[in-house]
Amino acid sequence: EYSHVWDSLSLNQKKTLKLIAMTGGKNIFSADNLSRFDFRTASQVSVALDALVKREFVVKNGAYQIQDPLFKRWLVNMS
Repeated sequence: EYSHVWDSLSLNQKKTLKLIAMTGGKNIFSADNLSRFDFRTASQVSVALDALVKREFVVKNGAYQIQDPLFKRWLVNMS
């Protein structure tokens, strides 16, 4: 099921999910994290976040979080 979801996402959405999973949703707009996850601008992350929030994969509760903890674990293990 997660593979199907993964395949439906854009490249920036995939990178944003990995960014959130690997950082716990903290400092996702820092220059170091943007570079580490191969983003050129913070706006790329913002656009991807908007789409992920609309699709209810991500919620903002202080920091951005992946709603499904098993999906988060799946993402961390695939990296």
